[in-house]
Amino acid sequence: MVVFLLELLKENTDDQSKIEELDRILNRPNINQDLVENEMKMELGYREKDFTEKIDVINRLNIPCESKKERLEKLLNKFTVSTNKLLYRIRSNQMDNIQNSNLLNMFSGIVIVWDNAKAHIAHHVRDIMDFLGVRISPLPVRCPDYNPIEYPWGDSKRETAKEPIDDENDLKNFFEEQFYTQTEKNNYSDYWFKLIHEKRKFYADKIKTSTI
Repeated sequence: MVVFLLELLKENTDDQSKIEELDRILNRPNINQDLVENEMKMELGYREKDFTEKIDVINRLNIPCESKKERLEKLLNKFTVSTNKLLYRIRSNQMDNIQNSNLLNMFSGIVIVWDNAKAHIAHHVRDIMDFLGVRISPLPVRCPDYNPIEYPWGDSKRETAKEPIDDENDLKNFFEEQFYTQTEKNNYSDYWFKLIHEKRKFYADKIKTSTI
């Protein structure tokens, strides 16, 4: 999500110094195997002390050996890296890169319109948006037609489905070409504004009728 926003900023600025700064952040290896392994080691290190103390507590219990063994096995199975904590640490690393780049003020004018998919309403995604100062405009549940991106997305998929595609790279290139072709050819935003206006009028009339 952060990478997408950075790329969006890059596409919408003519300031060469900002473009170069964005390139430096985008090309920085924020998430790679070494980083993940290091973060896992640190997270395990934080948990090891607590883990050792729990083993001592179990060993001191006045219970049969089989019961102790069962409890120790359950404890051992829990000694893993928390996915949420690992993501938090990696995400913090990304946020530090942005904060240190003095680009935060570029995010303030961004408004994201999206639906209620789990990835969109996740706490860590909302935290990122709050940190960056990005506004979120949530759509009502089960109303994909309210999202303007759905129209060029749907048209592009229909055109792509007609094309014989040989491999993944061809699929990506053709779909990208279709997406830009459809957005240049059709005025989706105008259609979307008319739709929203009609929906608002419909519900306003409905409310007015129900209160009479």
